[in-house]
Amino acid sequence: MRKEKGMTLAKLSDITGLSPAIVSQIERGLANPSFTTLAQLAHGLDIPVGKFFIGQEETRSPWSARPIGAT
Repeated sequence: MRKEKGMTLAKLSDITGLSPAIVSQIERGLANPSFTTLAQLAHGLDIPVGKFFIGQEETRSPWSARPIGAT
């Protein structure tokens, strides 16, 4: 979603107050963000938080096509 908006990792981190490392981990499906974190990301991306959940299987990260916990 970030790349679709033409936003860098650093820019999204600046807007949300989240570290670039955690944003990267969430995008790669390596972290399980809290609702508060998702709300911060949604605000930074200027999207409704519900967009993270649309069309996603329950076992997948909203940021990644890879199942959570897959290596």
